[in-house]
Order: sequence, then structure tokens, then C-alpha cells
Amino acid sequence: MSVKVMTAVFERYPNGGGEMLLALALADHASDDGTKVFPFVKSLAEKTRQSIRSVQYQLRRMEEAGWLILVNAGNGGRGQSSEYQINPDWIKGADFASLKRVQSEAGKGATDDAKGANDDEKGSNGLHPHITVIEPSVTIKEPSSMPARAALPRFDEFWSVYPDTSRRVAKAKCRDTWKKKKLDGVADEIISHVQAMKTTKQWLAGYEPAPLTYLNQERWEDGLPTTHPAAAGAAKHGNFANQDYRSGVGADGSF
Repeated sequence: MSVKVMTAVFERYPNGGGEMLLALALADHASDDGTKVFPFVKSLAEKTRQSIRSVQYQLRRMEEAGWLILVNAGNGGRGQSSEYQINPDWIKGADFASLKRVQSEAGKGATDDAKGANDDEKGSNGLHPHITVIEPSVTIKEPSSMPARAALPRFDEFWSVYPDTSRRVAKAKCRDTWKKKKLDGVADEIISHVQAMKTTKQWLAGYEPAPLTYLNQERWEDGLPTTHPAAAGAAKHGNFANQDYRSGVGADGSF
């Protein structure tokens, strides 16, 4: 556990919701230099109160941004955890934009280097062994190409993570609203927000809105309550502290 890295996440991690919870969970595994991160995806999902699918997507997005580095994928073995490193440049103060630029320039250099893998007489790629382990993660990180995504429609994923209470009704109308608003494009933001809100006092006390109300009013745009850990350091939040969560609740659990 690194208090240093967790503090940096609270102060500087740019995204909120479930992704920030995941960043904190990874920092909880890390050493002060960002190394020795050996999490199981299932453990991360349980710790952040998210689905395994959401955690896997967020991990890929962190890698694409350059914040998280895949050191070893565990050789694909069942029950083996992957090894990650939180980018040391970010720990030292670099922002996401600069990490992305460095990652892009590194990829270009690898293809243009005259002494690279294609021209080496001994068939070696000439790179440091540590980097050769990371390189495959760059070539497989297209979320749209993951077959598991098609196996579970985004609306169904949203419905499965929404609190299973008496307010979770009108599934058909919710699905129609999802399609009408074309919410697949922001599905990860919605799902991450629901996962984070499930840990707030309001939702734990049973004052979550009906899912149809949540979708119609686009509640994910409200952000998180200022008292929620994931809202610390985030630029965007709603006026949660001053809202009456009991107002307008019907007998059937709808608003």
C-alpha cells in the first residue's frame, strides 16, 4: 500500500466515478514508486463495487492513456494475476496528455528505428526486456474488438448493476429510453457512476431514483456527492448535499 500514490490519485487523477475508485484500488497495491501491483480483476471489482466487465474496460483505458503499464500479463494462465506499474512519470507530476504523447512517440520510434527487430542480424528487437513485455498490451487494447462486449448489451449491463430494489421497474421503458437517447456511447460513464453511487449514503439508505428517472434526467451528469471519496479532487460534482432524496418518492418506488 502506498499512501504517497493514493494521495496523488486523490489530488491529480482527472477522472471520477468508478475509474477513480479503481485507480485508488491499484494505488493500494502499489509501492511508492508505482511498482509491484499484482491485483486480481475479481478482487478489484469487489473492492470498487463494480462489475468485472467495467473493471476490465477501465484497465484498458488506463493503459491507453499511459497511466498504467502492463508489465506481465500472467502468461494467460487461469487464476494468475497480471503485474502492473503506475507510470513513474505521472507519479513525478506528468499529466495524462504528456503521457499519451510520450507513448505515441515511443511507438513511432520503434517502427522507424533502423536497428529494430526487422534489421537485427540475430533476430533480436534490440529493446530492453522490460519493454518487450509491455509492447503486446499496446496492440490489443481496442475495446470495440473485445468479443465479450457483444455478449452483454450495454443496457443489460446497466440494468444488472442497478440496485435490485423495488424501484428497479419498467425495464422495457428503460430499454426504449436507452435506445432513444443512444446511450451506448456513454455507457461506461453511466455504469461507473451507478457503481459509485451505490456506495453513497443516499443510495445505501434506499433513496436511489427509479432507473427510468435516472435515465430521463441523465443523473450521471450530476457527478458524485462532495462527501464521497471519489469526488475528492474531481472538478465536477452535483449539489448532492442540498438535495432532498425522499421528495417525490411514490409508493411503488418511482419518482
